[in-house]
Amino acid sequence: MGQRRDPAQASGVELALLPAMTTQLERISAGLCATLLTVSVCAGASPPLGAEGASEIDPHAATPACIRVRAEARRGAGGYEHWVYIDSDCDLAAACDVSTDVHPESMTVTVQPRSTGSVLTASDASSNEFTPYVTCQLGPPG
Repeated sequence: MGQRRDPAQASGVELALLPAMTTQLERISAGLCATLLTVSVCAGASPPLGAEGASEIDPHAATPACIRVRAEARRGAGGYEHWVYIDSDCDLAAACDVSTDVHPESMTVTVQPRSTGSVLTASDASSNEFTPYVTCQLGPPG
């Protein structure tokens, strides 16, 4: 039969490795969080959009919880295209007013229940960074 290890010795070795393992996990999670910032909000922060990435943006407080807003900058021929996506998990259609810090004039987008709507807010922007402002109200399907 195999040797049995003393549980006190085994746990002592495991506990001695705990600080190193914790430090490694903190580094991994910090890197993961930094990576996730390009596609979603990490720990509730709303970073500016980075190099041609998408970012998850918290919608305005008046927007229902079943609505999620994403923003994406794409390199185009004359500059950057600024796209705002509105994902609805709602049972009713949503009428959403969309504007950005680059294009402050509001546009209305209707998003059908359980679907995604999108709007191009700028087609030749000089920067890939922008902040969308979205407010939605639920109503009967349109």
